[in-house]
Amino acid sequence: VPDARLREVAERYALPGTFLLAVGTIERRKNLLLALRALEGLPDVPLVAVGRPTPYAEELHAFARAHGLAGRFRLLSGVTTPDLAAMYRLATVALYPSLFEGFGLPIVEALFSGTPVVTTRGGCFAEAGGPGSVYVDPHDAEELRAALAGLLADEGRRAAMREAGLLHVARFSEEAIAGALAAAYDDALRA
Repeated sequence: VPDARLREVAERYALPGTFLLAVGTIERRKNLLLALRALEGLPDVPLVAVGRPTPYAEELHAFARAHGLAGRFRLLSGVTTPDLAAMYRLATVALYPSLFEGFGLPIVEALFSGTPVVTTRGGCFAEAGGPGSVYVDPHDAEELRAALAGLLADEGRRAAMREAGLLHVARFSEEAIAGALAAAYDDALRA
């Protein structure tokens, strides 16, 4: 994403220089309430959630209002793919606190964008996030808060995570997937 496009998207959406990004349908299994609970003890970093809202979104807004986080929680829907690509690049950390998924595509998207990822332990997330991502208990707001605080304070660690993430997601490139699929067909045909 060119720098001019990054600046334009940051300005249009009023994105600050440091923010957490969560991408996915705003529903209970995505576990954004955990992210808001973790946000309480962090310094002024905002959480920007991008996705289609469901009734769960109002629960999140109510929690944010009740805990003094309304100014630090933004829910955006209808974001275009090019704008989302820029948001991934602009985010300080991508957050994916989901309870369960089939794969976790936003994790791969964030890593392709060079954005460090914090997600949850268990399920499919380690396959998507690889060894360079940070994994936390999906029910422990304090563990998530500590992980985020550590990353927000350590640019060197975020840089190392960016590098590890880019190496990991190379296995999900179109070329790598096509090669693996062709090999699977070759194996099946030989059997």
